[in-house]
Amino acid sequence: MPEKVIVVNREKASKMGVNAYQIANLIKNNVAGYPATRYRFEGDEYDINVRLREADRETIEHIKSIEINTPIGKRVPVGNLIEIVTKSGPSTIERKKQERVVYLNCKAEGRALSAVVWDINKAISKLPKPANFDVVIAGAYKDMQDTFQDLLLVMLVAMVLTYVIMAAQFESLLRPFIVMSSVPTVIFGVSLFLFLTGTTFNVVTFLGVIMLVGIVVNNAIVLVDYTDILRKRGYGIREALVEAGTKRLRPIMMTTLTTILSLIPMASGLGEGSELSSPLARAVMGGMSTAFIFTLVFIPVMYMIFETIRERYEARRKY
Repeated sequence: MPEKVIVVNREKASKMGVNAYQIANLIKNNVAGYPATRYRFEGDEYDINVRLREADRETIEHIKSIEINTPIGKRVPVGNLIEIVTKSGPSTIERKKQERVVYLNCKAEGRALSAVVWDINKAISKLPKPANFDVVIAGAYKDMQDTFQDLLLVMLVAMVLTYVIMAAQFESLLRPFIVMSSVPTVIFGVSLFLFLTGTTFNVVTFLGVIMLVGIVVNNAIVLVDYTDILRKRGYGIREALVEAGTKRLRPIMMTTLTTILSLIPMASGLGEGSELSSPLARAVMGGMSTAFIFTLVFIPVMYMIFETIRERYEARRKY
């Protein structure tokens, strides 16, 4: 929007003993007016606004002819101390947290929102920014970041609750730790499956990861529990793990395959609302697939390491 801007010549104004605030306040009071007093009539009060007559404030020359009192007792036209220029200004002025803001709205189409934001940040970093000027990406991206933080907290709480429940069932603090070591392995499977299917990591897939925290530990629980039973029967650590892996391979495979196969229709992306359900199913399928493999390999290794350390510690205590 075109607008008239009053620029104060601070050097001349300081020589006359006045400042920009006094000049701006004088022009404002003469043009817009100011309440000089109040008029009371029958219990009602009315502001009496004082300003120049309309004929004396119509043009720029009228404004320049307004006189200001100086500390030395002289009256000087403000036209000698200011310059009025034509510039373009904002049609509206918006503020957030007492700071001026300008919103640039756009919508991502055909690409993931995070990828678009990455390109925007890369382009912004190459642009020169004036002092006290900042660029913030908000909107859907900010909401997504806040949601991810909340979901991360939910996942941590889920892991803690799962650990506490298993600690109460096993009556041990070591066994739940061995079982929970299978949880990080789902990240590899989720990432790989989402990459192969061209699915982005979003809020829905994050919910799938949270679900996997409680799902993937089931196979590890079956394996560790049966290994403990064999250890009580007199088996050595290695023999117990081999026997447990052989005996529990079938039930572990059955539970994993039934879960994965049952999610195939949902993961196919057919039907209404599939854009919400399919990423969840794909995340669970990817996590279950790798968790099945790592459970049979990683859990026995962790079990042997911790059991060996525990037995050596107990042997030292006896001596």
